Amino acid sequence: MKLLYLALVEMDVHGGPKTHLLEICQNLAALGNDILILLPAQKVKPRVAGCRVVTIPFFGFSKCSLIIFYLTISLYLIYYLVRFRPDSIYERDMNNLLPVIICRIFRKPIIIEVNGSIRDDMEQIKASRLTIDIACLVQRYELKCADRIIVTGVGLKNMFLKEYGLPSDKVFVVDNGVNTELFHPMDKNKCRVRTGLSPERLYLGFIGTFNPHHDITTLISALPVVIQSNPNVYLVLVGKGLTLDDAKRRANELGIDNRVIFRGSVPYDEMPYYINSFNISILTANRIKINREGISSFKLMEYMACGQAIIVNDIPDSPTPQALRDRVISVPPGDPELLGEAIVSLLKDRDLREKLGERALNFIEEGYTWKDAAEKTQRLLLHKKAGT
Repeated sequence: MKLLYLALVEMDVHGGPKTHLLEICQNLAALGNDILILLPAQKVKPRVAGCRVVTIPFFGFSKCSLIIFYLTISLYLIYYLVRFRPDSIYERDMNNLLPVIICRIFRKPIIIEVNGSIRDDMEQIKASRLTIDIACLVQRYELKCADRIIVTGVGLKNMFLKEYGLPSDKVFVVDNGVNTELFHPMDKNKCRVRTGLSPERLYLGFIGTFNPHHDITTLISALPVVIQSNPNVYLVLVGKGLTLDDAKRRANELGIDNRVIFRGSVPYDEMPYYINSFNISILTANRIKINREGISSFKLMEYMACGQAIIVNDIPDSPTPQALRDRVISVPPGDPELLGEAIVSLLKDRDLREKLGERALNFIEEGYTWKDAAEKTQRLLLHKKAGT
């Protein structure tokens, strides 16, 4: 199958969008598909194993620059529809109407992948109400025009069905995967030597973006309760983002800045060494995020693949699958005292940590690798190509 993939992803920035694109495209190529990817130009041309990459002039995220990029990628789309003759077009949602219109004209199926709520994303960057409403209107129209929609969790599917009135048989869930060749259990002491962490200490760990929906300040606020129970505990935070300064400020206010280790961003292939250095891996989120999407995320899958004992924020009526809930310790969001108590309890119970780690690893082995995600995606693409 010939697939034309469109995305507005900065491939020189480490993060979820880059990881998802690389893993899905590389695994689709490994399944024998011919893939051409249109991406914004970077300082160094992106490489995606098994795929051809064409870069498009890109001048940043200002409104004017985005309009230029959207027009330009649409012209490239027309050119490669004629020259490459793809069977299907796959777009990582760019909030751009032109690709779906062009595909309608050329009678080519277009599948759009959506990884989150555009309303939530724009509220995080404090966009104006008018800008947010326009973006949601554009997304509603492009999803209605798409032949199929792929989302990364049942929570997102439910959100789009409710808010946009989409038919249920048009929206498909393909869960995030994990690269098990990279993320797997390793010797903790060897990993700590590599990451510069002490073999004598107990480490709680978080890896991810410092965005409002991750609620890092609640995690930091829970630490004094933990330290009071066990003075040998430290918190390692890996990543950066909008709330990084708030997190540092909160640690200073609580007088625990010497117990919180900020490591900034680390290369993707170094993350497994950090995860395997932790005694407990933690994934916090606010109530809005949980209500919409549950607890499924890249980082949770990577924690699980490393056989970690995991504490997450979750609520009983969230869309989190029960099979996933059974592998983690869940705590209501926004409550540092309850979170601290859960951490203290789990630190005291080594047997439970080991059992949780085994359950987490078994969950990944049941079919949550990136290869599994690519195979599900290919089945959707082939069915659409066949007109089913």
